[in-house]
Amino acid sequence: MSSILNKFVARADNIAYRTVADEAVIMTPADSMLHELNEVATSIFANINGKRTVRELCKLAFNEYEVEMARLEADISTLIGELEKKNILQLSDAPIN
Repeated sequence: MSSILNKFVARADNIAYRTVADEAVIMTPADSMLHELNEVATSIFANINGKRTVRELCKLAFNEYEVEMARLEADISTLIGELEKKNILQLSDAPIN
């Protein structure tokens, strides 16, 4: 888990997304699948800009939600990993433009 925390994260260039009623709906063109994020995941997704690490996203969420940091790091790392596998996000060792 610790290695993903230091990665920079960005949205994939080829996705389309909209936020509807505080929940993001994302379409991945490669498979024409729709993916829905709940309100908390949408809040995290909204803060992804290619210039923040996963750890920085955790700190932002920590200020917004009353959850232990260790739990946030585990949950957000899992979320980021799942979205990367679905080609919604990309990870890098350096900021992503």
